Amino acid sequence: MAKWAVAVAALFWAISGVVAQQLFASTTIQAPALTTIRMAFSGILFLLIFFVTRSKHGKLASRTRKFYLLKMPLFGVLGIFGMQYTYFQAIQHGSAVVATVLQNSAPVLLLFWAIWRTKSWPNLTDVLATTGAVIGVVLLVTGGDVTKLLVSPIAIFWGILSAFAAAFYILFPLSLLRRFPAPYLLGLGMLYGSIFSYWITPVTDWSMFFRPQVLPMFLYIVVGGTLIPFFLFLYALRTLPPTTVSVLTCLEPFGAVVFSVLFLGMSFGWGEIIGIICVMSAVLLLAFSKEPREPTQSQD
Repeated sequence: MAKWAVAVAALFWAISGVVAQQLFASTTIQAPALTTIRMAFSGILFLLIFFVTRSKHGKLASRTRKFYLLKMPLFGVLGIFGMQYTYFQAIQHGSAVVATVLQNSAPVLLLFWAIWRTKSWPNLTDVLATTGAVIGVVLLVTGGDVTKLLVSPIAIFWGILSAFAAAFYILFPLSLLRRFPAPYLLGLGMLYGSIFSYWITPVTDWSMFFRPQVLPMFLYIVVGGTLIPFFLFLYALRTLPPTTVSVLTCLEPFGAVVFSVLFLGMSFGWGEIIGIICVMSAVLLLAFSKEPREPTQSQD
């Protein structure tokens, strides 16, 4: 059951990217506005869920040291906002497939972080994974012809930046998760992120998200692309080993390809398909590595 939960969560996230691509293509809504509104509504819903179930989490007073309260805005702005903003920008300027594949290359960046933290030399697995990821990205954006780009440079820029943001999102909140319930941390982080997003790019017309042609897509992005997959993923993490979770979440890029073909009528050449396989193979190679690099986390 837990494996199905991760698989469904990955597919829900894949559909969310495709829905966002259709939203940008069929309306005047821009990535900054969608980022702001999505985080605001999702943050409120997560906090409501936390307060409804707060009896299961105990009191927060004993955990709210000032140091951790200062880390929450950083998590919300650099982690949640950074990851969602760059992801939606990559979709708007490129496609859901490009954005999803590039963001899912974050484990390769985490590898470099782990090597730096452990002060060790890369092993053969590290070299193969890094090489595969680089080759895969090149094939994805060129289709195999390095003299031309199939994707705009700005989409590549945002996609790579989203991988860095995703790596930060994975690493930074580990100490916070040991002290705060996930719905509380995620809800508060999203509210911080939405406030920052609104500050840099104010949303002047909130009503555009409630128009008949927009509302179904927006609701799916908030509920189907955020709330449901998060709780499915959280449920699975309680019973599945990290390797299994990593393998199953690789369904997201492949789901993005399938749904883009089915619902958006997109087509992909062999070069792009091989590129996607290379990137995901690199992630799987790291997941199955017999010498996992796990940098020690700060206990502050």
